[in-house]
Amino acid sequence: MLNQQRTGTFITELRKEKGYTQKQLADEIGVSDKAVSRWETGRGLPDTSVMPQLCEALSISLNELLAGERLTGDAYTGKAEEIMVDLMKKTEDYELEKKKGRRGFILGIVMLFAFFLFLLFTMMGNSLSVIALYLDIPSLLFIVLMLYIALFAGGCTKDFHLAFATIIGRKSISDDELEEKVQSMDYALTYAMKMVLLGSVFTTLVAIVVILTQLDDYSSIGPNLAVAILTPTYALFFSLILMIMRARIHRMR
Repeated sequence: MLNQQRTGTFITELRKEKGYTQKQLADEIGVSDKAVSRWETGRGLPDTSVMPQLCEALSISLNELLAGERLTGDAYTGKAEEIMVDLMKKTEDYELEKKKGRRGFILGIVMLFAFFLFLLFTMMGNSLSVIALYLDIPSLLFIVLMLYIALFAGGCTKDFHLAFATIIGRKSISDDELEEKVQSMDYALTYAMKMVLLGSVFTTLVAIVVILTQLDDYSSIGPNLAVAILTPTYALFFSLILMIMRARIHRMR
């Protein structure tokens, strides 16, 4: 039976026999030392793309790597069949877990949106016209534009897109790549959240200054102030989504 802990211990023993440090073994097969550490502590298996190089570096076969022990004769054949079955089951379970994660993310966003609609109807009456009060396309587009300007300026656009694509399943990412990228993706999401909030506050303050210079036109104060407040409202909603994305990224590790 496939056992990550046993395989990790086996990799550690063979690495030490060869006289490698984790960093040296990582450099030998083209991965990070964090990936090697994760394998050795049983928190994951090597990606299939690096298994041949790892086996060559440790002078073992692929079946021995996955079995977590040296194999000879009949034991080799029996273990090979058992490992193949376990790998197929593990792959199926992993794909099922990813599908559940995508469904959970989408369901969470839908529930969050439904909660806000319910809150609006409860506070301002059961009328569809209430939605129109909170719908301002220029403010929404401004938030999105401000987000991408900040991402581009901070050099985080690629990691932000990778995080989003990984969460919704548009991009398949290996465990090793996820381990290496999770910190940069988390930083991109956190950075985006902060910049959206700070940018919206700045924009709202500028809008309020403009409104204060037009106090002689009382009829425009209310509508203009409402539009000014919509910008941070949208920013807060975006921030909630980004927080959910951060949680999902860390759950995938």
